[in-house]
Amino acid sequence: MIHLLLSAALLGGGPGNPTRTTATAALQAKRFTGNRIGAVISNRGMIARDPVTFESGFEYPLGSGKHAIYAAGLWLGGSVDGELRVATGSYFYDYRGGPYGATDEDAWPVLRLTRTGLTRLLDQTPGNDASVSADERADFTRWLAYPGSPRMIDTTVGGPHFGQMVPKLTGDETLYTIYHDGGPGAVTDSTRSFGTAPLDIEIRQTVFGYNQDPSLQRVIYVRQQFFARGTRSIDSLRIGFWADPDIGDGASGGELVGYDGSRQMVFGYKSNNNDAVYGSNPPVVGWTLLQGPLVPGAAGDKGRGFGVSQTGFRNLDLSANMLGLKNAPPSAGANDPENAVEVYRLLSGLTNAGQPVDPSRPANRFAVDGDPVIGTGWIDGVTVPPADRRMMISVGPITLAPGDSQEVVTAVTVGDRGGDRIANITDLRVVADAARAQFDADARLTGVQTSSTRPDAFRLLPASPNPFNPTTTIRFQLPTTGRASLVVYDLLGRAVRRVFDESFSAGDHAVSFTADGLPSGTYLIRLASGDFSETRRITLLR
Repeated sequence: MIHLLLSAALLGGGPGNPTRTTATAALQAKRFTGNRIGAVISNRGMIARDPVTFESGFEYPLGSGKHAIYAAGLWLGGSVDGELRVATGSYFYDYRGGPYGATDEDAWPVLRLTRTGLTRLLDQTPGNDASVSADERADFTRWLAYPGSPRMIDTTVGGPHFGQMVPKLTGDETLYTIYHDGGPGAVTDSTRSFGTAPLDIEIRQTVFGYNQDPSLQRVIYVRQQFFARGTRSIDSLRIGFWADPDIGDGASGGELVGYDGSRQMVFGYKSNNNDAVYGSNPPVVGWTLLQGPLVPGAAGDKGRGFGVSQTGFRNLDLSANMLGLKNAPPSAGANDPENAVEVYRLLSGLTNAGQPVDPSRPANRFAVDGDPVIGTGWIDGVTVPPADRRMMISVGPITLAPGDSQEVVTAVTVGDRGGDRIANITDLRVVADAARAQFDADARLTGVQTSSTRPDAFRLLPASPNPFNPTTTIRFQLPTTGRASLVVYDLLGRAVRRVFDESFSAGDHAVSFTADGLPSGTYLIRLASGDFSETRRITLLR
């Protein structure tokens, strides 16, 4: 674990990032090392940037000492009672570790578990867990105390945790953290990057990756769940994913940025094949939207969120892509923002001055959306010379009423098997397609856990815990393969949440149900499959 005290004297200042005047504040981070990518993950909204050296926190390939992203993080902007509020994670951190209202960040470090470590901890063989590190053991113990942490019922017969709730991993390594903007632990207005009041929002973040398939070895997934914790709605909320892609030696010709609309992906690449660090084959780094916020749609639409598919809803696509420049003249368009208004304009796909990114296409919100592989359309580097670039994709606007929640999933990818900077863009597209296919196909992302034993009858088992706040686990048994649905009703018989409606194999199953947005009270859960149905009561205590 990286644990450092950051001070204003160390951080210094810069355009759009005024020097902090706060006392030292704790920053905790751990490093994802689950495949060929090494990425520093903090409990303050950053997924790259080393808080010890203040240098690049995205190493590729892992163990090489070479870096492709200097810093990357989450940007938010919205209106509360007509007042603009923004929060950013870039070079400074407007977020604080822990759930909304937490004041002790040391109590909420980033958690990290590996597939190998978890398997050994759950194994029934005495002594098989001896090789698991002390840090991983500690994170295994902490895991269930973190609100919303992925979890499942252990089905390892004879194991020390059989039948108990244990951590659930997606991929070969998973990092989980919670951070927030607002409440007693929030950064104060005068020391925030852009001086606004906080948004009163909590973010639960899961970062995971795979190390088997060669393409997926160059992917990290980022799942972020947003919970409105204030007493007033956040209107026109835009969610942005920002990065400063310093690939290898940033001084070797500089970077360029591109956008692939068919894949909802922004990417950074070198302007030449003579990088002082990577040589003639510099990698390309991309950030792709896999799942946008869930909003009402047409009757035939089907969207998903929190592991549940819902008919009549749809997931938003990207709304903007922004090419950012450092210390560029206003005529160049988008620059590092100097204030909250400029932050929100960039999130909206406009220039700092609020103008269209492409005057010839006033409605277009996607910069550099040409194709540098075949040389068509708007390609970066033609009007403005290559230099130090920023890139950002964003989605919205949406409204988060008090108690509402949303989930967004993205993937950070690397392409480096094409042989040169342009061919690596083609390779990046292959990796991005593989990342999306894995996300779409992986049944583990639904939140439903399955065992291989075959029950002798249909059963809906008691939820645990019950009463609960806000998450409980619902177990059920299916003796045959078939379609099953689970619906939550209030005591007036109104359906308030459809947990799932899909096909299952025969066996024991468990699903995690989170009641965000529902008031305290007693609810009925009804499991139906064919001619069978069973109902039980659950009680939500806030």
